Amino acid sequence: VKREPKQAALWYEKGAKLNHGNCLLDLSYLYYKGDGVVKNVELAINLAEKASKTEWLKNTAPLVAKKMRNGTLLN
Repeated sequence: VKREPKQAALWYEKGAKLNHGNCLLDLSYLYYKGDGVVKNVELAINLAEKASKTEWLKNTAPLVAKKMRNGTLLN
């Protein structure tokens, strides 16, 4: 399967608009890395924080947002 981050970002964007936690968090990773989208760490953190308010990611997403803020997510 060919990897298409730009296409993935479009689909994650659609899910994020519906407040789907996994889409919010996955889209935040793309923005954090600048993978298929223009890198935007502030937006990545905001998306991860929004994901933390969803039922399924209330424990995981805050840790991701914290690591993004500290610049330690991918270290």
